[in-house]
Amino acid sequence: MICDDIPLLLWFQCGNPFSESDGMFRYCISPKDNEENERSLLLEIWRGRLCREKSEILYSEEFPMSDEGIKSAVEVIKREKSNI
Repeated sequence: MICDDIPLLLWFQCGNPFSESDGMFRYCISPKDNEENERSLLLEIWRGRLCREKSEILYSEEFPMSDEGIKSAVEVIKREKSNI
């Protein structure tokens, strides 16, 4: 099921992205450096069979680099999956 295998915070703190798909629904959570020299989590959602770079991003939002940020991103993913 979607979001069941999201890695722990350390995965993202080490600079690794995580992506998953369910049918045509696709998302990626990746670490991002922002202007304040802090890191955040960037969630991008798209539809289709193509990779993120070749697709139109339908939803994008940043979250804090924390366990709470991951939890918030998962809530958005589940909400958007039913909307897209």
